[in-house]
Amino acid sequence: MVSAGAFSTKLPCTASHEGCGQVVALGSSVTDFKEGDRVMAGLPMHRCGHCADCLGPEEFRHYCPNLKGHVGVTTDGAFAEYMVVDARESSRIPEN
Repeated sequence: MVSAGAFSTKLPCTASHEGCGQVVALGSSVTDFKEGDRVMAGLPMHRCGHCADCLGPEEFRHYCPNLKGHVGVTTDGAFAEYMVVDARESSRIPEN
């Protein structure tokens, strides 16, 4: 869908979403993670958290009409050496 132009992806863009890695830097508002944490990153980027899709009983956050993009679609994804992700869509991975 990216190569067909369905998402208006600006190329070049490194593909893949929902990747795993280690936190190497944090944004100023991130409090749930620290550098060195192992994490799994989700697809949505910067959802609003206030609309019906974000708050509805099923929480279809990936359909938020106010999303700023998707990892691997509008910003470099998990196949890149580094990627920027939304901490709210990320989960810590246990060490063992």
